[in-house]
Amino acid sequence: MGAPSSETTSSPAAMAAVRCELRDATTGDYFCVTHDPLDVGRVCAEVGRASAGAISTFVGTTRDHFQGKRVVRLEYEGYVPMALKEMRKIAAQVRAKWAVECVALVHRLGLVPVGESSVVIAVASGHRLEAILATHFAIDTLKETVPIWKKEVYAEEEGMQAAWKANCEGCARSLKASRAVGTGTGAGGPDQVQRGRGHMCAGAGAGAGAGAGAGAGAGAGAGAGAGAGAGAGAGAGA
Repeated sequence: MGAPSSETTSSPAAMAAVRCELRDATTGDYFCVTHDPLDVGRVCAEVGRASAGAISTFVGTTRDHFQGKRVVRLEYEGYVPMALKEMRKIAAQVRAKWAVECVALVHRLGLVPVGESSVVIAVASGHRLEAILATHFAIDTLKETVPIWKKEVYAEEEGMQAAWKANCEGCARSLKASRAVGTGTGAGGPDQVQRGRGHMCAGAGAGAGAGAGAGAGAGAGAGAGAGAGAGAGAGAGA
């Protein structure tokens, strides 16, 4: 993906209040793009089910360095309606490959200081392996397909023009290596409900797509650019 254009972004003032949420009425899968700080506990609560013995999470955070430079912050912009649509496609792919109970994908926009989270993914399943594999696949696919861009701001360059980058680092290689793994079935239904604030939510639920799922390799995915990742699988009876 290239840098954001005037057609896919809006001014910081206009974007400041954006919080767009989408929930699949059939599967319960949850998707959100927001300028608000991310609450990992809330995202986990979105996927919690009595039938789930495990919840695996990925939390991507802004680290304080990248390639020898001191990072001040990351700035994210995105095409919100398409981002939500692509997130839903990822959940459908996950369900086509693994027997999971619920999927949640949440991405933050705007300024994300060092130590704060830019993306949270949570997957609940009956047993830990499916949840861990699905989480790995979901973060790699999100970084490859969801139209969100980041700008890295370094201490040495603060106040200067920084370059926008595609929100992906090594995703294609990781996905290729992981596609040999994956079992389970499932399908997301077409019905959905959505709510949000800000003009960028318009059309966010349109054209939800299913599609053939791809497998994922074990382990947690690495964060992109200056964003570091932290993943964990947990759950009673996992």
